[in-house]
Amino acid sequence: MITPKLNTKSIFSMLLLALTIVVVQSCIKDNFDFDKLSTQIQVNPNVAGALVNSRLTLRDVVQDYDKNELFVEDATGFLYLMYQKRIYSSEGVNIFTLPTQTYTETYVAPVPIDLNTTTYSYTDTTVEDFAVNNSARIDSIILKSAQLSIAITSSQTLNGTVKVTFPTIKKNGVAYTKTFTFGSGAQIFNDLDGYTVDLTTDNPSYNRLPIYYTINLNNSTASFLTGETVFSAAVSLDSIKYKYVFGFLGQQTVNIPKDSVHIDIFDHAFTGNLFFMDPKFKFEINNSFGLPLQFLFDTFKTYTVATNTYADFQFPIQYTPLNVNYPSINELNQSKVTNITLDTLSFPDIRNLIEKNPKYITFGVTGVLNPTDPGTNTNFITDTSKFSVDLKVELPLWGHASYFVLQDTFNLDLSDVFKSADEITWVNFRFNIDNGMPTEVGTQVYFTDSLYNIIDSVFTPDNMQIIESGILDGAGKVVQATHKTTDVKYTKDRIDNLKNVKYVFVRGYIHTTDKASRLVRFYSNYDFRLKFGVQAEGKTTFRL
Repeated sequence: MITPKLNTKSIFSMLLLALTIVVVQSCIKDNFDFDKLSTQIQVNPNVAGALVNSRLTLRDVVQDYDKNELFVEDATGFLYLMYQKRIYSSEGVNIFTLPTQTYTETYVAPVPIDLNTTTYSYTDTTVEDFAVNNSARIDSIILKSAQLSIAITSSQTLNGTVKVTFPTIKKNGVAYTKTFTFGSGAQIFNDLDGYTVDLTTDNPSYNRLPIYYTINLNNSTASFLTGETVFSAAVSLDSIKYKYVFGFLGQQTVNIPKDSVHIDIFDHAFTGNLFFMDPKFKFEINNSFGLPLQFLFDTFKTYTVATNTYADFQFPIQYTPLNVNYPSINELNQSKVTNITLDTLSFPDIRNLIEKNPKYITFGVTGVLNPTDPGTNTNFITDTSKFSVDLKVELPLWGHASYFVLQDTFNLDLSDVFKSADEITWVNFRFNIDNGMPTEVGTQVYFTDSLYNIIDSVFTPDNMQIIESGILDGAGKVVQATHKTTDVKYTKDRIDNLKNVKYVFVRGYIHTTDKASRLVRFYSNYDFRLKFGVQAEGKTTFRL
């Protein structure tokens, strides 16, 4: 069982940051005991003082820095990095739409009609083609809303009524009917919500809509010769919103925009590599479209900060095309899930991909609705139908890091710190570290002026590695911490140079145990203990 934890950057970058906070005050976090930090020292000919005495567990670091819930741990405390993102989501109403339906009917006098002396009545029946997109074959529609417009026009003034009936548009078994008088102009109706439209009552048994016109003409001054147009009817049905559509919904390609997952562990990676033994990409596709859906993964690439380059990869052939699960007609309003996992078995190149330190992993997908036409009407879609694609990048902290370089820049104005330190002859900083982590960390700190010119660096090549790895068992787990003491001495000339410091560059060079030759595992209870003291010689008072 994996339990979510709080989150931040890489385990390795956090170790570097925890190390360098003793050098760069702007990085000090709440894990350190400020009560033990003296801000003013009266320096006699030779005086020493302890500035920091702290114990920091990996769980503390995760809880302190992890604000995006990237880290999780299982019941044993073993840590994972998890990156999750919904890379696409779309509702059915954005993919399958019903176009405006427009119909016209013209009645021509079959014989001379003189309305000065008689009345005239007749019934006309038409069956219209219901317009669709993508060669769909619609059986029926349950309407959410629609707007119906009916206009009856004539070249002469007519008295009487027109009744327009849609015999296959029904609600509670009653056909939709509208009656109005001649000369009343175009009529608009917005009361079709909840009606069912049956489009199967003709040959072919789909996409067919019958309309009945019942005309009653009363005495008037109008008269028509044989063949003259008595009146014209214009009917339109637009702004059609559906609750359900049943039938074959046609073949359609859905272009899904490319999207990227940000792997911020690699934001500041300049060189080297991280090797994860068991990385995984987990795709979860939720689909409530009641029709076959096929995915084609046509873009799969990474972007690396260190080289400012993209690398293309081939999505595993067994998953492209990918037939997505979908609900049957008996599972109306349900969603089906399709899961695929890219790991070292299904996608052997995944380790190589992660070793490129990708800041972004980009995917592009093309969706195909009804990739084949079975010739039968078996689909459905609802106003709440949707499909979504979620990606989870899972990086178990089991592997090794080889010369993984991290760098960051901080503001650091030391002019006030040393402005009254003219009589200091030397300052010695001592680091005592007990490391229970499976990492070997070398760090270098560069002090620069306001133009980023390097004034000084803290460590020499001989003492740059100030954290040595803990001792591992055969499974790569730390069973015993190691201890190391490192001294960094600043003489008079070096101290004077620090007065002009405005920025500090912190760069870390990180290996896992034995220069990344062994696989290691990270657990949340790993810790390191740090004691940091200062010894100075001279006669003055200065403030830290």
